[in-house]
Amino acid sequence: MKWETRRHARVKTTTGYIWLLAVMVPNTAFPGPTFEGLGDLPGGFCESEAWGISEDGITVAGWSWSGDPDLGDGPLGFEAMRWDRDTGIQGLGGLPGRPDSRALDVAASGTVVVGWARWANNTSESRAFRWTDVEGMTDLGVFSSDVGFSIAAAVSSDGNTVVGWAREGTSGVWQAFRWRHSTGMQHLTGMPSSPASVASDISADSNVIVGRVGNEPYRWTEDLGPEFLGVIDDVFAETREGVFVSGDGSTIVGSAVEAGTIEPRIGFRWTRAEGFVLLPLPSFARGVHPQAVSYDGSVVVGYTVDDNEYYWVRPFIWDNATGIRNLKDVLIQEYGLCEVAAWSLGYGRGVSADGRSIVGAGVNPDGNGEAWLARLPEPGAAILLADLDGDDAVDLDDFLEPDACLCGPDATPQSCPPEAFADLDCDGDQDLADFARFQVEFTGGM
Repeated sequence: MKWETRRHARVKTTTGYIWLLAVMVPNTAFPGPTFEGLGDLPGGFCESEAWGISEDGITVAGWSWSGDPDLGDGPLGFEAMRWDRDTGIQGLGGLPGRPDSRALDVAASGTVVVGWARWANNTSESRAFRWTDVEGMTDLGVFSSDVGFSIAAAVSSDGNTVVGWAREGTSGVWQAFRWRHSTGMQHLTGMPSSPASVASDISADSNVIVGRVGNEPYRWTEDLGPEFLGVIDDVFAETREGVFVSGDGSTIVGSAVEAGTIEPRIGFRWTRAEGFVLLPLPSFARGVHPQAVSYDGSVVVGYTVDDNEYYWVRPFIWDNATGIRNLKDVLIQEYGLCEVAAWSLGYGRGVSADGRSIVGAGVNPDGNGEAWLARLPEPGAAILLADLDGDDAVDLDDFLEPDACLCGPDATPQSCPPEAFADLDCDGDQDLADFARFQVEFTGGM
């Protein structure tokens, strides 16, 4: 069994002290908040990315390097991966002739993964795949011939319906597809043959498929065919990236650009009742890129692009009450996960059905790219960083240690033992700001 660290802190007055104790608890007993890197496959570069997460938040899909790239005619060395708490990171292999593959989504059970893999001896050709723990990786092909490209982007909750896009030959137009066991790969009925179309996501019950035709988002159902959602906004009229749907099919998210331009991009959220609603650009961002949405549409995750010359990307979380927030700030400032400070979290890519488990890809403290998983507590859960003894109260029992660590801003005394250093705001020192957090949490009594 893997273990996680739960931190509690003790804080005293300015004549006392503030300190921190790490208590080890089994991960099955602590639902959040937690944060962890997911590791990488043996071999190749030290790098992994998470792109999808199961509805229950237990299983993650993505890719990792597992071999050194052969820049001639050989494999490039990346491999689809699946991760869960029991087995850790697992390589899924590849299709015949080329081991290179990447996973983009995972079904609710965690036993079905979809994505794309390089095919045969063509270094630039890819095929959509569906992987199961029984059958391994299966090539989903293309529409009619044995020549062409395809990518599987998403899978239904039961793992039996896959959507994505494909094209015949090397010069055809990309077309959205739906794949099922009984039918194989098929065009979505009612879709135009031109311009190009993609299917980028599917509802949990497989009844709603979303994507875009050209630069216009659509919502497709078996009964009605494609419903084109029209112009997003008078200024931000088009979408040129992925479009994603909530598990219940009610909410569609994506990013929009000003017609005829590439930037800036702004996030949008669409429902039948409200139509398009733009997600305002935060002050620190030049672009907002939603990548996933919770089952009921109440939580959106993705990444922002900084409004500076460096184009840094940062994961965000959105809900109607708080708007867009930097996920790293939430994990550190609200939940006291100071270990996150040493990471550059990069991209938010997927979210569980309840909106509490989020995956993405960033740079770890060692400077290597690594997939990560953040779990948030249940809404309304009290986060008491100053509750040392774990009794769900911050009281005089949390007031009993020497004041050696209360040292003031920008100072950490050499004599301060690590287990007594209570940096509640994760700024590297222990001062009155940390004491203020204790005051906020203080419940009184013994």
